[in-house]
Parts: sequence; C-alpha cells; structure tokens
Amino acid sequence: MAEIERLMKLPEAERPRLVMAYFNEPDHSGHSFGPASKQTRTAVESLDRLLGMLYADLRALPHGDDINFIVTSDHGMASTSPERIIRLSEYLEADWCERVLPDLPALIFPKKGHDDDILRALSGVPHLRVWRREDVPAYLRYGSNPNVAPIVVLPDEGWTVSEDGRVIPGNHGFDPTQPELYVPFRAAGPDFRRGYVKTEIFDNTCIYPTLCRLLGIEPAPCDGEVVEEMLISE
Repeated sequence: MAEIERLMKLPEAERPRLVMAYFNEPDHSGHSFGPASKQTRTAVESLDRLLGMLYADLRALPHGDDINFIVTSDHGMASTSPERIIRLSEYLEADWCERVLPDLPALIFPKKGHDDDILRALSGVPHLRVWRREDVPAYLRYGSNPNVAPIVVLPDEGWTVSEDGRVIPGNHGFDPTQPELYVPFRAAGPDFRRGYVKTEIFDNTCIYPTLCRLLGIEPAPCDGEVVEEMLISE
C-alpha cells in the first residue's frame, strides 16, 4: 500500500502510468478454510478497509481526479470436501499412463496407444468431463497450448481429483461459467462511466485489452475484447 502511494506521489515526469498490486487475501483464507468460512469473511472485510483507505488517499492527491482505479480478482472459489473426491485409479489401469497430474483440471499423459482406453474408461464417470486436448470446448480457452497434456479431465464444481484423500477446503480451476467462480469488477475514474452497471457477465480476458485502451497502446493478440460500454466515449 505504501509503495503504491509513493509511486503515485512522484512528479508527473517520473510517475508510472500503470501501477498494479496483488493481495494474497482472501485467496489464502479461502483455500485454507473455505470460501464461506468466518476466516475468509474476516479477510475480505480487512482487505475492503485497506482498499477504502487507499482509494481515499489516492483521490486526495492533487491529481487524484485523473486516476482510474480498478479492483478485480483473477478467479472465484468453490467449497470442496473429502466427501467429493474422484480417484482416477479406480477407473484406469496403471500401465495406461505415463503420468497423471491430479490438479484442476487434471492432466493425463498416456502411454503410447492407450489414449482411447483412458477416454473410454473415464467417459460417463460421475462428476467429471474428459476430452482430448484438441477437443476441449473453445469457451474454456485451454486446449490449444502444446504444453497441455493430451487428455484433460475437469471435475464438476466442488469435486476434486485426489488419490490420497487429501482435499483443501476451497479451490478454483473449475468451469469458469459456474457462479462460484465469478469475480467482482469495480472501476472508477475519468475514463469510466459514472454509475454504470454492466448486467452481463464478461470474461477476465477482457481486462487486458481494456487496460491497453486506457493506456493508449496496442494490445498483443489475445482472447479478450475491450469492454466498450463501461468507458466514456472520446
């Protein structure tokens, strides 16, 4: 917080045009205690107070009215539990896989010739979806990278792929169209329409090109589009 204010108090010629800060709460508490826990609520309330003080301090600067202020998150979080576990070993033969990464999503590197065996075994398993990398639905924007494993397994929201039974109380990486994975987006400043409320959900991928528009720079090729309707037209 202090560093943000120091940067924004620099003379105009030295002042950065973009300052970004990341807070590890409430993510840490959400993972450790669950998104609906008292600890996570306390973390949210504490961060809310800190951001309120930062906002007031920035607006009080001589050039405060020229600052665009944005608050958002990289992901939401869903509650998980040991009662909602999928053990892939119950469906797969050990000699079918080179490696299995039980993450969200889970990634499977098959041994040669066993792709179809894995897909058949996991198709229809409750609370998960499975695809070849190239068949991951386009809206997930995931399967086109060559570093992604040949087979992708995505559990339903709140379910976890785990062999040892250990599960943290909260997690993300599920289908981002599920409400628990939504995030807030609040913005205020000279380039944003005052009092505007966007009722439709938009992807986080839109934040990067929107920031580029505010900075007057050309964005690199990406999945997102500028959210035009929240900005004041030139």
